[in-house]
Amino acid sequence: MMNEWREHAELFKTVCKSETVVEIIKESGIFKLKTNQNTYTARAVIYGTGATHRHLGVKGEKEFASKGVSYCPTCDGMFFMGKTIAIVGGGDAALRGVQVMMRYADKIYLIHRRDEFRAEPILVDKIKASEKVEIITPANIKEIVGEQAVTGIELEDGRKIEINGIFIEVGSSPATELIKNLNVELDEAGYVKTNKDQSTNVEGLYAAGDVTTGSNKFRQVLTAASEGAIAADAIFKYLNK
Repeated sequence: MMNEWREHAELFKTVCKSETVVEIIKESGIFKLKTNQNTYTARAVIYGTGATHRHLGVKGEKEFASKGVSYCPTCDGMFFMGKTIAIVGGGDAALRGVQVMMRYADKIYLIHRRDEFRAEPILVDKIKASEKVEIITPANIKEIVGEQAVTGIELEDGRKIEINGIFIEVGSSPATELIKNLNVELDEAGYVKTNKDQSTNVEGLYAAGDVTTGSNKFRQVLTAASEGAIAADAIFKYLNK
């Protein structure tokens, strides 16, 4: 699909470069982008570097990625219809993930390293009231085990729990390193604040996708593509001024 998108863009004379940007600066209203091969200048930039999921860093997490280990209940929840799963985390994202999985899974273990949850109290109360959910706190996962796919987890206290899948919701890190020197306004979690047209507080700099606070923080391919289209349209109008 990505190749088809690129071919479609090139059909309309878009110049595509496979290079790594290492620095972005702005001088006299012009952006200068230095890559590992060249330097480019531009009057406007769309910044769409995304965000990376934080990992537990335990044995089996990497080995069973996409084989029972997931970071997105909204994306993969339906694959665990009637199954037993675990969700790791204590914030709003983790507990909303539990709510999503209550539609699909027969049994849900909610595992958090602390006694108290950081999520909204009303959300915590709803989860605690569900017969499908068993809360295990405080607890840390030592290992994710399986053969061809995930079959269980082992906690640091020695307990072993049989599951068919595990959703890790311990936060994400937006990739904003390249624009911090531009004094871009970020929210408390480090995501780029954007306006309705995806513009930032830096004139000429637009942002789209998972790196932003846009789309009500619903971080999906569909919303990222939408933000990219909005940003492109806004830049077209901006440059024509």
